[in-house]
Amino acid sequence: MESEQTLLSRLRRLEAAIDHLQLSSLPSTTDQQPLRSSSFPLWVADEFLLTRLLRRSPDALHAYKRPAELLVTQGQPVRLTISEQYTSYFFCQMVEGDAVVWLDCASSDWVRNSEGFHALFTLPPVVVTPSNLVLQSLPLFKPIQSGVSWVLYRRGEMVEKLRPFPEQADRARLIRRIETMERQFVEQRIQFEARISDLEAQIQVQHQTLRTLLRIDGTLASDDPNQISSD
Repeated sequence: MESEQTLLSRLRRLEAAIDHLQLSSLPSTTDQQPLRSSSFPLWVADEFLLTRLLRRSPDALHAYKRPAELLVTQGQPVRLTISEQYTSYFFCQMVEGDAVVWLDCASSDWVRNSEGFHALFTLPPVVVTPSNLVLQSLPLFKPIQSGVSWVLYRRGEMVEKLRPFPEQADRARLIRRIETMERQFVEQRIQFEARISDLEAQIQVQHQTLRTLLRIDGTLASDDPNQISSD
């Protein structure tokens, strides 16, 4: 619970910083100067928060994202540069100079079936529909020319929306274990109660036998002619 509160507080501070940046003016560029990502705000938080925002509030990244131009060449790593027009992909630059890329959530399914998409992301073995995918991790690009071009270093990952989470699997295993222990306890209790009933029955038989023996012994003693009277 404490870790969740820490993440939420970081997320709130981040969203407040983003709102502040959106209200401020961005540095201007001219046609004579090449577009550089270093001219725009860098992502100062970690990749985890960035991925979380992309899944929940992608509009919060408006001040950081730039249209991505991807060059996919057979047998060569994917190259990234800044696009001067709208594309289906966006990226932002991290403080260390690396860049991460994501797909516009409004993109059509054909984009998710494209060669570029499969070059950027690993996918589940079987996908019913591309729209059933959700972002798990982002592709990471290393700089070739700082703030200008990058090369793919690590592919991202897409997973199914309705996949079982590890926490759910752990909870299911715990529930099954508890149910198994409960069944074993009930079986042991039934066996124990049956054994107690059997012992009680044996004790009752022994008690009756003892009373009978005592009664017979008393009768034999009263009928003994050699017995000396107390009178």
